[in-house]
Amino acid sequence: MFASSTARRAPGPHRGRQTYYERCVRHWKELRAGEAALESGGASSGASARTAPVLFGALRRPVLAKLPRNTSIELELSFNEGQ
Repeated sequence: MFASSTARRAPGPHRGRQTYYERCVRHWKELRAGEAALESGGASSGASARTAPVLFGALRRPVLAKLPRNTSIELELSFNEGQ
């Protein structure tokens, strides 16, 4: 007689990677929109707080370091490994 299989199907690791990728893309688009607004020369003001994966911050560090210092904009960036 054959034994019945009780193995369950678990979601693959690609699901987590897809979520990570989608979050990175969203943050990338927001950062690019902010850069475009700064480059347009318009008066910007306000506060913004963002959380992103550590890798995203490491890859974008050169761009973030070049952002002009503007006292009318408050930017809070947090980078972490988890959600």
